[in-house]
Amino acid sequence: MPKVAAPPETVEGIEVLALEQANAEQPIEFTVAQVAILEKRYPCDRPRHVESPVGETCQTA
Repeated sequence: MPKVAAPPETVEGIEVLALEQANAEQPIEFTVAQVAILEKRYPCDRPRHVESPVGETCQTA
């Protein structure tokens, strides 16, 4: 089989994908500090405490 040159970021991406697939079934436990970092970095994923009247949703038809 001939060798093919690939940029390091491609190889790294393949390695990360292989790690993700190998560990996909294992639950991940985050520390409070890790959750704080993630919420700061990705505010859209923070838990929301929004109340809306019964029957109303954010989605419209």
